[in-house]
Amino acid sequence: MNQEQYEIERLRSVHLNILVVITLSMIGMWVETFLLDWEYWMPPFLTLGTVMAWYIHIKQRYSLRARLYFYAFVMWAIVVYHGVHSTSYFDLAPVAAIEFAMLAQADERRILRIGLALFGFCFIWDTYQAIMDPTFVFTPLIISRIVLHLCVSSFTYGIADDIIRKRMDDRASDEKQITEQTLMRKRTEDFMANISHELRTPINVVTGLSSVLIDKTPDEAVKDDARHIMSAGLRLTQQVDDILDYHELESGALTITKETFMISSMLNDCLTSLNVYERTGLPQIIVDVDANIPEMLLGDQRRIKKVLQHVIDNAIKFTPAGGIYVNLYQVKREYGINLCLEVEDTGIGMTSKTLERIREGVYQVDSSRTKEQAGFGLGLRIVYGLVHAMNGFVRITSEPEKGTTIHISIPLEVVNPKRCMSVRNAEFLDMIFYQNPSKFNIPKVRDYYFRLIQHVITAQNLTLQRVSTFEDLDQMLKDHQFTHLFTADEEYSEHPFFYDDLSREIRVVVIARQGFTASPDSRVSVIHKPLHAFSLIEILNEYDPSGMSSLTDNAKALSLDGIKALVVDDERMNLVVAKGIFTRYGMDVEVANSGAKAMEMVRQTHYDIIFMYHMLPEMDGVEAYHRIRNILKEQDENSLFVALTANALSGAREMFIKEGFDAFLSKPVVTQELERILKTLL
Repeated sequence: MNQEQYEIERLRSVHLNILVVITLSMIGMWVETFLLDWEYWMPPFLTLGTVMAWYIHIKQRYSLRARLYFYAFVMWAIVVYHGVHSTSYFDLAPVAAIEFAMLAQADERRILRIGLALFGFCFIWDTYQAIMDPTFVFTPLIISRIVLHLCVSSFTYGIADDIIRKRMDDRASDEKQITEQTLMRKRTEDFMANISHELRTPINVVTGLSSVLIDKTPDEAVKDDARHIMSAGLRLTQQVDDILDYHELESGALTITKETFMISSMLNDCLTSLNVYERTGLPQIIVDVDANIPEMLLGDQRRIKKVLQHVIDNAIKFTPAGGIYVNLYQVKREYGINLCLEVEDTGIGMTSKTLERIREGVYQVDSSRTKEQAGFGLGLRIVYGLVHAMNGFVRITSEPEKGTTIHISIPLEVVNPKRCMSVRNAEFLDMIFYQNPSKFNIPKVRDYYFRLIQHVITAQNLTLQRVSTFEDLDQMLKDHQFTHLFTADEEYSEHPFFYDDLSREIRVVVIARQGFTASPDSRVSVIHKPLHAFSLIEILNEYDPSGMSSLTDNAKALSLDGIKALVVDDERMNLVVAKGIFTRYGMDVEVANSGAKAMEMVRQTHYDIIFMYHMLPEMDGVEAYHRIRNILKEQDENSLFVALTANALSGAREMFIKEGFDAFLSKPVVTQELERILKTLL
């Protein structure tokens, strides 16, 4: 409950107390009317007013302030009715004091002052009647009682007025602090947005030019250097993202969005990002996916991917040997599903004390200045924050030297309940899997592979034979005709010619480390690690029962010949990078360094797609977008618009889409994301 809601509930409670006092006063009024033979025509009106006050309160009619003024009118009318009778001379002050005390909680000094004025009127009227009554004698006792009643009522009024004044001062002070905090938060957000812009812009130049250099240069040594430069830039990008996410979590400014996404696409991007650092000695990563997870889900894809990246990256850091098993599965719920992410590793593990410190906040297992593992120690803190923001939960179990398991559950809505993966022509497939178990120093890693393959086989209702020696494999191949053979790069390297010859008869698939290639003349297919269920299904779906189709390890390159594109950015180097990236797809690319220049070019040339940078000088990207849209409308033409921004704060994507952009692309440009947008739009 926020402060405004709390104040509303408090005032409703005060109103209820006032109504109770009014009702008791009304009952007392009827009793005194009968006992003292007062006028009988007035009480029915006051009773009707009390009933109306209760009706307004129960039905919550009108505003809180309007209701309070009506209650005060009824209350003071009853007080005046009591006060104008001389028999209530010494009852008036206690009744008024009770009313003052009640109104002290209502924070309306005007009503309190009206009440003081009415009390003064009634007291003066009663005093006048007493003076005019020859039977009334002002004895010292009577005078002392009058003075005492005046003091009590004045003192009560003063306390009530002081309470209201102090509360109003406190509220004004709170509002001032809230305003200052809001301004400070806005300044901080602007500062973080500028930090994001200032850091991401040069990073984009570094990674973009590195990418262009890798494509252009024939020198392998230069390519390797460029890859290392790009790796460092991408790593810096992730750390900038971590700082921004941590800031948003701590400031409460995090925005969780909902968009339709495919679990396969999200997972592919996540696993692709693991290879950009070009680390050596990575543990084996095995990714198992429940085939029954719905194909299309509704949720914050970017946050889910970041959570998965962080838990896998954390497992990599603290698993010097062995493997990491990533399992994605679903638990059905009325609202859709709980997407469960489970990451188990064979790493160094953690103590219960360490786990508790992780739950409390920022913590690094190795906080020394000479530590080998990089990063700010924000990973698991960000995971906790993002998952909780998506109404999910995180559970970590771990033992020193025995590994760690992180279980995450995130509620998501289902857009398309179709299974996320399935095998075509499953009835024609007959497979064999050869893996030498003796090569695993840690048996758990072997179990991880078996678990993945078993889940795929069971979910797709496939047939698979497993062998653990080359002799058994050779014999099984002689005795039975298989469609597929799966093995690993170590096993392939022991008998490469055997597998190369076999690949002309059946599909031979080698699960290999990054950088591995089969013999040049071979038809062997290679699945590079990390191994995941979708890569296996993709291989199986390429099988043609009528005749084996050829496979290559590389996907068909994206070609957009004839597509005319305009890139608008105020940074010269960004334009150089953008032109280098987009021309690799065969696009005809032109550039503009301002919104005004882009408008001039659009009037002269038609562009199929326009990439518009957000933070342009003089006229920002959003304003330029709307003006160019109007120009296209006048020319009866249309173009696709992609917002290009270095601002990775929450809500940026939604803001651009709401403005009318067709897509959103953040800097530094990630090739997979860029190609997905190009394929979707073009």
